[in-house]
Amino acid sequence: MPTGANVSSEFSDEIVFFTTGDGGGIVRDVFDPIVAEARSRGYNATYSNDFNRNAKIGYYCEHNYVMPNVNSDLSIVTFHGIDDSIQRNYYMSEKWRQYDIGLLPGEAAAKRWQSVSWHPFSKPRMGVYRVGWPKSDHLYSNEFNATVKAEATERGVRSGSTILYAPTLESDNKALEFMNAVEGDFENILIKLGPYDDADLTELLGSHMNNDDLHILDNSMDIMTTLAMADIVVSDQSSVLVEAILTETIPVSVTDWPIQWGDSPSYPGKTLPEFAIQTTRNELQTSLQQIKQKSESYLSELQEQKQKHFDNLGSAAPTVIDLIEDCIQFGSPTLEPVPRKVTRWRPHPERMKTDLISLIKKLER
Repeated sequence: MPTGANVSSEFSDEIVFFTTGDGGGIVRDVFDPIVAEARSRGYNATYSNDFNRNAKIGYYCEHNYVMPNVNSDLSIVTFHGIDDSIQRNYYMSEKWRQYDIGLLPGEAAAKRWQSVSWHPFSKPRMGVYRVGWPKSDHLYSNEFNATVKAEATERGVRSGSTILYAPTLESDNKALEFMNAVEGDFENILIKLGPYDDADLTELLGSHMNNDDLHILDNSMDIMTTLAMADIVVSDQSSVLVEAILTETIPVSVTDWPIQWGDSPSYPGKTLPEFAIQTTRNELQTSLQQIKQKSESYLSELQEQKQKHFDNLGSAAPTVIDLIEDCIQFGSPTLEPVPRKVTRWRPHPERMKTDLISLIKKLER
């Protein structure tokens, strides 16, 4: 059993982290710091992609459609990616009510959850708790700055202005448009695709690949280290736009860049954080030149946003394991839950009319 006083025999020492990301990548990045902290305290922390598996303590971060059942005596859920925290209706669509505990990164996400906490699908049985974003804990380690410097040196990144392109998914010549907009204006141009992205940048960028200022980073490179190397990050609506404030990197979204998931493209919209600078394909070059000139003016806002969005900077994973140990020892967390907003639901006349018409059409089929 884990070390610690009065650990209940109701639970084993195993914590199962349910994820499709057994080979690494963005999903495992969410769990890895928590797994490391659990193991350091004597827990048998394991990964599983068997979503029908029974567990005494189960930790989940996949989307609802991936998980047919939640078969854990104590079930904990968090975000698949930090950009999920921007979506107000996320908690209902992902049915957080099927879990015991929901974990949020900070104040901003808590306010969004509160705004929909009246909905029965949004509320886990024990409640939701502000714990921080464990994926970012290593930013505050003694080794992080040295790691960033070493990575930059190894890749030939010089001192001077640095811009990063990190899309949700490369498509529609976005990388080429990015290069055309930034070439000649920045000392260092970084491109990092996601772990799942197999786009051929050599073919896409052509002669741009001969530019000594361009550095193509490994898809598997730690995103926090990558962001810390850059002054500005350009994306569509990826999680990097939110995580950028942790490294005080200015986030920019190109709102008419398509994201090719599924049969039809989507575009950045309601899932953009309020602090991301929005521009378009035609205005990208001009916008980046203006941002570069005024970069210092953005830093104070980024620091303020960091405090609003992320609690327990550098110690989120220990906070999570503390919460789990409270459940083992006391039956529930000692941390105060986010208060639920109690609102009497009133049916909207137009919505009722739409739903009724839809029901009639289904019955007529």
